[in-house]
Amino acid sequence: MKINTRNILTYIYANFLMMRGDVKKAIARLKNGQFILSIYFHDPSRPLFSKCMKWLNQQGIVFLDIDTVHEIALGNVPFPKGAVLLTVDDGWKSNKSNIVDVAYAHNIPVAIFITTEPVFAGNGYWWSYVKLANKSGYLSITAEDVKHMDNKSRLDLLSKLKDKFCVGREAMTVDEIQEADDTGLVQIGSHTLSHPILSKCTDEEVHSEIYHSKKKLEEMLDHSIHSFAYPNGDHSEREVAMVEDAGYRLAFTTKPYYMTADNIQQKYRLPRFEVLNDVSFAENICRMSGVWFKNKAN
Repeated sequence: MKINTRNILTYIYANFLMMRGDVKKAIARLKNGQFILSIYFHDPSRPLFSKCMKWLNQQGIVFLDIDTVHEIALGNVPFPKGAVLLTVDDGWKSNKSNIVDVAYAHNIPVAIFITTEPVFAGNGYWWSYVKLANKSGYLSITAEDVKHMDNKSRLDLLSKLKDKFCVGREAMTVDEIQEADDTGLVQIGSHTLSHPILSKCTDEEVHSEIYHSKKKLEEMLDHSIHSFAYPNGDHSEREVAMVEDAGYRLAFTTKPYYMTADNIQQKYRLPRFEVLNDVSFAENICRMSGVWFKNKAN
């Protein structure tokens, strides 16, 4: 983990939660079938992802794939006991060695939601250009600030930044995604074309991001794409309606709740707990088990 005041304090707090028995109680409830752990990553290191898988295995947790979650949501499969769903957002290049290879080696199913533009263009994600420009002093605003712009303003800014700054490939290649898909353990889903904040987009932009990303992935993999994750978790009734109309079966938010027998039926608003890259493993244990978000997760 990064050594800073925030991480030192959260390390202490996470260990307090574990010593108090919060994690143990959450896992006991999980094994009674009261909820499913729904966990997502972005760009974890191989040691972090492997350590997370080892910890989950030590708890005796069953790994679900997205197709099974869909069947549970439909009521075709009983709500499971002691289960977890693993998902990954963006499709970072390092996901190949750090997630796909580990999942394959340990026979663990995982879903990766791909943002297609960086895959085909071979460049970086939009926020990487903003961070580079900010670090160089060229830009005073941050990527978080850009998220609050309307999409046209974001695209205009990004066009200028791409002319001035070079960010190399950050996403997996087409071949790597196809290879991951061929494992039978990795299920590919959509994370839009360019990862905009959909709530800041026009109807036409939202339609393109949701429909065309699905089409590109289906052409790439020669099979249907059934799952979607909202960039940054932002969505409204408009996005939900378009995702359903596009033919997706499930869609995921970033709302930190347990997946329960009730909310799993809201197939286009499924919750997830985030695992962070640069915090203590004690904090990530509390995140994976849901106790980090206890005021929201219960």
